[in-house]
Amino acid sequence: REENAGLPKRVLERHKCPRDYTVFGPTGEKVVLEPEFHFPDYVKRFDEIMSGIEKSYINEKPMHVAHPSSSVIAVLTYQEYLDMPQDELHSVLAEKNVVVRRAPVPDHEFNAKGLDFVHPLHSPVSLQDTDLDELDREEKHIPATITGTLQEVLDEVDRDEGRIVNALDLPLCHESTAPTAYSTDTYAWHHTRGRLGFLSNEVFPTTDTCWALIGSRHTVTFFHVDPDGFNTHMPLSSRHVFFDKGFHLDRFTDKAKYDLEAVFLSKGDFLLMRANQPHAIYGKEPTIIHGGHFYLTSLMEMTAQSMFHSFIMDQFLTNTVHYRSRVLLRRIIDFYRLGLLEKKLVQTDAGHHLPDVQTFPGLVNLLSLCNLVILGNVLDFRAYSAPNQKAEDGADPHQQVLMERYDRNNISKQERVSMMFAHGIALELVCWVREFCVVTSPKGEVIPDLPSDYISRQMAALLKYKAEAEQNEIVGAPHCTLELLQKQINDVIACDEDLKRYWNNPPQKIDDTTLGFGPQKGYSLRWKEGAIQLKTYEQLLRDGATPLDKKYMRGEVYRSTQDQKMASHDFSFAEDDARPRKRARS
Repeated sequence: REENAGLPKRVLERHKCPRDYTVFGPTGEKVVLEPEFHFPDYVKRFDEIMSGIEKSYINEKPMHVAHPSSSVIAVLTYQEYLDMPQDELHSVLAEKNVVVRRAPVPDHEFNAKGLDFVHPLHSPVSLQDTDLDELDREEKHIPATITGTLQEVLDEVDRDEGRIVNALDLPLCHESTAPTAYSTDTYAWHHTRGRLGFLSNEVFPTTDTCWALIGSRHTVTFFHVDPDGFNTHMPLSSRHVFFDKGFHLDRFTDKAKYDLEAVFLSKGDFLLMRANQPHAIYGKEPTIIHGGHFYLTSLMEMTAQSMFHSFIMDQFLTNTVHYRSRVLLRRIIDFYRLGLLEKKLVQTDAGHHLPDVQTFPGLVNLLSLCNLVILGNVLDFRAYSAPNQKAEDGADPHQQVLMERYDRNNISKQERVSMMFAHGIALELVCWVREFCVVTSPKGEVIPDLPSDYISRQMAALLKYKAEAEQNEIVGAPHCTLELLQKQINDVIACDEDLKRYWNNPPQKIDDTTLGFGPQKGYSLRWKEGAIQLKTYEQLLRDGATPLDKKYMRGEVYRSTQDQKMASHDFSFAEDDARPRKRARS
């Protein structure tokens, strides 16, 4: 719409919920909710969710207060959080979402000054407007994304019966990237500075990992999973209800095979939420949230599962994709190499963020990241789009030729080379595990090739998941079909002879029912003496280049020779064509 058009002016109808609802804060303080929404189906869906939450109460107390050991929410004071050793915090996060009480947060009121600190009041932002009549295929209203300003949001909040509106896309580029106890990515970034394979002037993707949310009273975001396999931290500058544990998109019925929990968060409460955690949010009051995303070693298996879900389900499950976040995973894999193979992090706090490969869960988290990096092209939406092809557009004949002949897609050359290098590191770590780690199953049998077994099960499950999604008309990654997904998986398999043998001749039928490792109880391991011979940058790059990568690089060599030929001739342009057309970017 026009930049100064303003939000659509309409008479807004409000529908109140049939009753009040009681929720509880981190220590059991009671809060009464009186929600109202623009649409009756929102009322019904919210009532279903709250009914499910109330079933989890024990003697009219929430699970995290009445029976903390059974809850998926752990509550700490800020001092307890500060005093807790990093390894212990990581262990808690491996099992539960964490709420930290009385944490220092930005002191921003929901007024012009507070909103302007987050984003200029007059500048356009994307808003979710729940007043517009969009319906999904199940005839449920879905919020429309429109352009507006935070001044308009503030005006609606100040107006009686104003519209219910959310601003969910407010990147914060000025936030600190200093290492924290819960973020492996910031430690990895710091310790891989200046190493081969990474540009010395590369900037941490702050706008993908630091953000703000702003919502008016009675905003609701129904169940979803955060993007890119991220874990999430959210210090509250106002009040929200966080729904947790269990998942069915937008509905909760009596037949649900999962439970729900809720916690009411107030200013000063700090939430650490794990990857792959379905959640919904209701805003009791106008709210400002300063939050962010992070990766953590002890949650890598959950990160992998979340990324698989997001790849297959895309907008059906999550609300955005942060392509620049992939560089964090590549940094972390080199960080693991630095610590596990090069043994250079022994005297630093960064060692707490290495996987504990003396334990089976630690080994699974290491292999989970290796598999994500190995499947980098497979899981990247851009691998299925031609250069400059938009998600909603088909490829034109020229774009089709570039993809088919040279495997030119929407990933830049610089990033593609970085992906090859990281792929090589992941394969080096996998070879280290194969050679030196002896893993025994719960039955007491030695597993000859755990890395190939694990990634084969993930690839088989991904293919099955994609087939089921297509049957249900769920698009997932734009332009990706089951056939193209199989092509990308075959491309990855070709890089690893051990994996190729396992995939083509598995010792038993490959389990395609889980995107993670599955139950880990009863597994044991021991490490043989010895050290792997480290590979050079050139060797890692060569090992990590798939057949499609090699086709792409041959095309880049050919393109370079054509540029040289053009430069060696005296080209002239007609006056009406003085500006040469832009070449499609790789």
